[in-house]
Amino acid sequence: MQEHKPNQMTQEISQFSWIASIVILATTLIAIGWLKTYAYFQENNIITLQSDITKLESDIQSASTDRDVIVANILNSATIRPSLDLKTFVRSFRLAAAQANVRLQGFSIGNDTITSSLTATRDSNVSDAVEIIIAMMRNQNPNTKLSLMPIYSVGGSSTERTTGVTFRILPSNPTTNVSK
Repeated sequence: MQEHKPNQMTQEISQFSWIASIVILATTLIAIGWLKTYAYFQENNIITLQSDITKLESDIQSASTDRDVIVANILNSATIRPSLDLKTFVRSFRLAAAQANVRLQGFSIGNDTITSSLTATRDSNVSDAVEIIIAMMRNQNPNTKLSLMPIYSVGGSSTERTTGVTFRILPSNPTTNVSK
């Protein structure tokens, strides 16, 4: 009888494929876990930032209605020359309006100019309120320390005219702190 030997040609299962699959699976699961955790922290961070933004917007809204804050913002944004005496300026501004028989409503200061809204009301002496504005443009009074810039448009009716005006602050003599 002949003995048959088992066939030695059968291959054993490779362990490399199995281990590589396990390593890839573990790496994928770890990466998914890390990304989920990272996304959770980022969402919480976004929610926190949005609540902070909402709080700041409400603070800004409430501060914008406070008159003291509005005045402080105007003063911070306006550039006034240090040599300009504010009391003299306000007096000059009122004097210019009184001399011309007009009303100036509000003003803003910037770059050595003052911008305001002017309203002229017709007197019994004139036929149209624009004549008062023209007289104001012709009157150049150096004592007011202001120079009226040209007016290019006027609105309203013949009894009351309104326009925007710009005054240029005239340079003053520089003062020195020298004692003689």
